[in-house]
Amino acid sequence: MAKKPGFVDIAGISFFIYSIYFGAGNLIFPIRIGYRVGDHLTPAMIGFVVAAVILPAMVVWACTRVDGGVEKVTAPLPRWFAVLIGILMYLIIGPLLGLPRFSGVAYTTLQPLLPDDNGGKTLPMIFSVIFFGATLALSINPARILQIVGKIMAPALVVVLLAIAIGAILFPQGPVALPDESLGATNTMDYFLFGFEEGYQALNALGSLVLGIVIISAVHGLGLDKKGVAHYTMVGMLGAGIGLTVTYGALAYLGATAHDLVGVPQSAVTGAEIAPPYANALYGIWGTIALAIVILLACFTTAIGIITACGEYFSKLFPSIGYKTWATVFTALSILIANIGLGPLLIAAKPLLLGIYPIAMCIVFLSLLKNTMKNQRFVFVFTLIPVVPLGILEGAITAKIAAVEPIVNAINWLPLFDEGFGWLFPALVFYIIGMLICPIGDQTLIASNSGNPEPEIG
Repeated sequence: MAKKPGFVDIAGISFFIYSIYFGAGNLIFPIRIGYRVGDHLTPAMIGFVVAAVILPAMVVWACTRVDGGVEKVTAPLPRWFAVLIGILMYLIIGPLLGLPRFSGVAYTTLQPLLPDDNGGKTLPMIFSVIFFGATLALSINPARILQIVGKIMAPALVVVLLAIAIGAILFPQGPVALPDESLGATNTMDYFLFGFEEGYQALNALGSLVLGIVIISAVHGLGLDKKGVAHYTMVGMLGAGIGLTVTYGALAYLGATAHDLVGVPQSAVTGAEIAPPYANALYGIWGTIALAIVILLACFTTAIGIITACGEYFSKLFPSIGYKTWATVFTALSILIANIGLGPLLIAAKPLLLGIYPIAMCIVFLSLLKNTMKNQRFVFVFTLIPVVPLGILEGAITAKIAAVEPIVNAINWLPLFDEGFGWLFPALVFYIIGMLICPIGDQTLIASNSGNPEPEIG
């Protein structure tokens, strides 16, 4: 280890990690969980923290092991499959879900300060065009604006969120509600799984495959060697994880006590519509203004980073098309999808996320274990043989596609299948078999998969 960072350095890394993770999903989903589960908050939030804090930490740990992001984590896979996974990751955290959600959350937070359009589509559309137009303009040269705004935005975000969270705990705006009956939850495990799936949708775990390299680069700036970078990255993740967990808990309690303040049906809530009236109830119009500003800046700066990441990744993958063209394409696509509306967007995204997560998480777990493998490519591919179709099946089940019902009836005996984790047992079995039968292969084959460098972010 080249040198030992001090407390201020470690706190700075933790603060940085907290700020880049706390985007749109990290605001709306804890509030939405609280609003829907009411007095069954504890198991639901444990599930959320597992998916939105612990799994992302494991992903970042995997990234530190290879000193890179999605390309290096997927390097043992066949090149075509690694590229396919990379494309899906960037599209999901980018124009298909992450970017449109930033615009939707920012608009909903600003809405109390805007003219009343009586539920029309004109103002949201105008806002999305302005939001993403500015994002595109600044993503052409993002480094300076992110540095300047980030130094102001990150501490302001924490201060405002803490003020609202503490206010919600000390001065709740209503009693803790009863749970939403439409969830169909009947026991503690049901509420845990609901929270876990909501944590999936926060995109922290998938996003870590992209954000991991950003975090590692920041820790590299402390002048550490590789071992020191890995160690202090995880120390920073621990500090950020504690901060995120406390914030999530407070926001969930805010949601659980907001029913007397907003009249949104529990089954239709997005979470974004609750924070502004709660801030107004606690601190008046200045609370609403402060919340709107910091959430807008948080969504805006993160959107710049993601547009930049997507543009650089695809321009290196397809060099005949330049970065500016890719950035423009992703911006236009984000505008189109953003105008679907935040509620329908969240509903449509769930099958996609539940389909890709088993595959992504299995790759991450394998990456953590790959130093024990005689032939990494063989074990990776062999383990994924059941995981890929079972992941796709889980997405189809969530989308309520009737054609998969015969398959479901044939394999619903798998452990944890009804809970959405039917892929775990087959993955474990195939991993063990793969470890036992794998040939001793030429590991230089793996290096050929990672010929393209990691895209730089921001």
